[in-house]
Amino acid sequence: MDFLRDPIWQFIGAAIGVIAVFVSVYIFTAQRAKRSLSYDILTSTELLSIKKEIQGKVQILFENKPVENVYHVVLKITNDGSLPLNGSLFERPLSFSFHEKTTILSAIVTESHPSTLHPELIIENNHVILKPLLLNSGDNIQLSLLLAQHNGLINVDARIEGINEVKKGIKAPLKPAARWVIAFIVSSILGMVVLYLLVESSRPFIIMLILAILAAIVDENKKTKSKQS
Repeated sequence: MDFLRDPIWQFIGAAIGVIAVFVSVYIFTAQRAKRSLSYDILTSTELLSIKKEIQGKVQILFENKPVENVYHVVLKITNDGSLPLNGSLFERPLSFSFHEKTTILSAIVTESHPSTLHPELIIENNHVILKPLLLNSGDNIQLSLLLAQHNGLINVDARIEGINEVKKGIKAPLKPAARWVIAFIVSSILGMVVLYLLVESSRPFIIMLILAILAAIVDENKKTKSKQS
């Protein structure tokens, strides 16, 4: 055990210990107090279009008005942060804008979670605006839009306290219990590395423990696949 007195090994052990603490604290606090609002484009499907060779001969009507190149777009909006978003936090409401030639035929809320949400939409020219409302962590809203002459362009705008931008791509926030588990696992792994490097007698035990953890993961994976099948 004389090698434990070697300053190099003592430095390595201390460094790994410090890293373990910082990593654990970072994982636990990364999403602890965070505001975030995100959206996803679930579908963008062309429903009706008129080919060039028959333009002028065929007419598509929507509520007795002629339209061209009708698209169905489904958007999902989610508070994927860990803090609620009060209506008072919105300096500018969340809005989706489209190409200047695009006509918004309809915009409705098709789903909301929880069902007690009562979101309201406003259509202004080529903008769909969501009126500010309380969105708790995990709350989400699904919009169904019918657009004429849509070229795929969708711009998102909002000014919300504590949020730099509304991002595309929804990420589920980690629950506190999950953060504790991840922090514990990372700390345990780094702790075992320190023991493996500094205490030779602990190496067989650490190897057996790692093999047991791997076996448990493989077994759980098999159970999950069998349930899915």
